[in-house]
Amino acid sequence: MNIVALKLSKNNGFQHQSMVLIPSCSLITSTSYGNSSQTLSPAVRRLIETHKIDPDRITPTGRNGRILKGDVLEYLEKQDSQSAATTAESIRSPPKPLMPANFPTSPQLDKATPPTNVKSKVGFIDIENTESKRLIAKKVVESKWQVPQAYASVDCFAENLAKFCDDMIDLDITMDSLIVKAAIVALKTSPEMNVALIDNEVKLLPSLDISISTWASRTKITRPLLNASSHRVSEIASKLKLWQSHEEDNRIEDSRAGSFNITCMSSLGIKCSTAIVLPPEAAILTFGSVTKIVTEDGYPMDSVTAMLTFDARLIDETTASRFMSQFRFNIENPSSWLLR
Repeated sequence: MNIVALKLSKNNGFQHQSMVLIPSCSLITSTSYGNSSQTLSPAVRRLIETHKIDPDRITPTGRNGRILKGDVLEYLEKQDSQSAATTAESIRSPPKPLMPANFPTSPQLDKATPPTNVKSKVGFIDIENTESKRLIAKKVVESKWQVPQAYASVDCFAENLAKFCDDMIDLDITMDSLIVKAAIVALKTSPEMNVALIDNEVKLLPSLDISISTWASRTKITRPLLNASSHRVSEIASKLKLWQSHEEDNRIEDSRAGSFNITCMSSLGIKCSTAIVLPPEAAILTFGSVTKIVTEDGYPMDSVTAMLTFDARLIDETTASRFMSQFRFNIENPSSWLLR
């Protein structure tokens, strides 16, 4: 809004009156805002009223302590920066969630001392987590991230093998020992499976050294079998029986040999399982219990399922398939290698 003012002037002894138009924006008024009385220009007053600012909080830089428009803008900029810093700090440090009422908190355990089996208040039992279990878990995670795992499985008719086992029951020959021996014979005829990664190169190993894993109660036992092709079925059966029965002797650390592992899971009563290759191993063959299946002709047959997990960097699919085919042939035709 513009203001009209009356201007008086003298010319040749006569007094004249004239109208003068004064823009309102050029006026400086004195206004009171809140508890403060400041001399504010209309632009400054508009900013203060819009943003609801207390003028006493603004540092004036104008003549006679007058607040300028730049003073208000600088104040608003500081307020925005402080608000942003507060928001960022709240994001970096979120509030800790509240524990539900009556929720049992876990006891603080000394990391240096392995925890013992403790029955909790809610009814379950905490099983001791030993150092060896922690090490195995760490290796498994590293292997899944670093090693390309490939798989091959095969179902084998084990009727003929079961008959051989029944005929040799007086010699304490077990199905596990026969299946392990069948895998060793297949390895001997497939030397490309007996490889290792040495100095970033895939190299054939000179001797057939493997490791065998089995279970004693709930404890997994892994032991080496050096020059595996030289061991008879009766020797393998004796070793498996020893490892599965004497838990006291099995408390020593697991030891492995070569680059191939055979895992027997029949004592756990499961059909099969998919293992994870742990370097320096190149492959793991896992088999479970012998089960009864019904053939297409309607006859019941003994069957065993085997799963091969191998490092795809060292063993290709063709080599793995050839080995599994030879393994199945050995299971279904035990006379081809047992009667040699």
